[in-house]
Amino acid sequence: MAKSRLSVANPQVLRFCLPGLEKPVTFTIQIEAKELKKMPVFRLTQFTSRDMSKMVEFAETLREEVAAAGAESIDVISVGDGKGIVIAKYDTQAKMEAATEINKAAFGKMIAAGIVDAESISGQSGEITFSF
Repeated sequence: MAKSRLSVANPQVLRFCLPGLEKPVTFTIQIEAKELKKMPVFRLTQFTSRDMSKMVEFAETLREEVAAAGAESIDVISVGDGKGIVIAKYDTQAKMEAATEINKAAFGKMIAAGIVDAESISGQSGEITFSF
């Protein structure tokens, strides 16, 4: 018994050679490329504030400006003793990098207003490597 053969010259065109047929049968298949799921990127910025309630009040005035930075979310956490952490979540590294100047300007305004200590600001960023 003769066996059928399958050849793939182009990943979107399959050609079957079936026994008993004079010509190969050709099928064209539409292949949809799906975007790989990207893991979000986070920027964590530590700071100190002489008065966290004033920092929150002042940050509220920057809401629209900071929203334009394109973060998926931005959370400010008070960890006590005037110390805080900003956790900003971005869809991509490129969006996070594009937001850098806007975020620096926002911190600059808080520093100029005497609400955040310039020397206390330190940041780091990274991708999620595991989630529960």
